[in-house]
Amino acid sequence: MSRRLPPSRLREGSGVGTKPPKATQSQHLARYRCAMDALPAALADHLTPANIATALIAMNFAAFAAFGIDKARAERGAWRISEQTLLGLALFGGTIGAYAGRALFRHKTRKQPFCNALRMIAVLQLGLAALTVFFLSADALG
Repeated sequence: MSRRLPPSRLREGSGVGTKPPKATQSQHLARYRCAMDALPAALADHLTPANIATALIAMNFAAFAAFGIDKARAERGAWRISEQTLLGLALFGGTIGAYAGRALFRHKTRKQPFCNALRMIAVLQLGLAALTVFFLSADALG
């Protein structure tokens, strides 16, 4: 076990107990660029169709369950799940589960601002999916 010296006993440049020099802004940018260059390769290893499908299934299940839990809490008068959380689950891939939970549990069906927000999330996701299919098919064609 190494013993730390009190600050009064430290010598400049001794290597014991001295801090490394602070990185310059260009060094920070170089590290950031290196990390950003490595990111696509790291993501490519994990963004397989099976992993994407698993994540979407999990998010849809979480959204569906959240609607059921919130409905049960509403009936008991207990602490509720916020609308932001419910919409966030839908936004990050759980739209189908949110719509299924909403229909099955008859929950949040009369709240127009919530319905409009959920509808906008669905339209946004459909638009992004259409753009993705378009660009992937354009790459495949030439």
